[in-house]
Amino acid sequence: MSEHTLIPLVFRYAQAFRESQIVLAAVELHIFESLSTHPATSAQLAKELECDPRGLATLLDALAGFEVLEKSDERYAIPAELAHALSPDHAETILPMLRHQMMLEKTWGHLAEVVKSGRPVARRGSPRFRLTEGLHRSHARAR
Repeated sequence: MSEHTLIPLVFRYAQAFRESQIVLAAVELHIFESLSTHPATSAQLAKELECDPRGLATLLDALAGFEVLEKSDERYAIPAELAHALSPDHAETILPMLRHQMMLEKTWGHLAEVVKSGRPVARRGSPRFRLTEGLHRSHARAR
């Protein structure tokens, strides 16, 4: 690969967190659960979810830009194609997996600290400790 191909690739990897943070914030704030029962405006959701109206509107617009939500007449809804996946009551929901991804993201956020110190940054049993143990096991297998 040439330098002209690799540099944009490095930037793409470094900036990928933005997309995941938008989706994972929606998971953490229970936006999908709320919208699984009815479309709503950002003001209605802000009140229901106890969020800052301006911040929530920005997040909802980003989700609509990703086509994770639909926006029509200032109302947001889950697209029909995703309704089963983003409904907490559906057998094919992916919300538990997204919550797991949210936990992993918080754990992996300490990767540089773990790599630099070579030891856990938290007590045994915590998510950060499990990350360190996983890295040590992977390294041992690679030897």
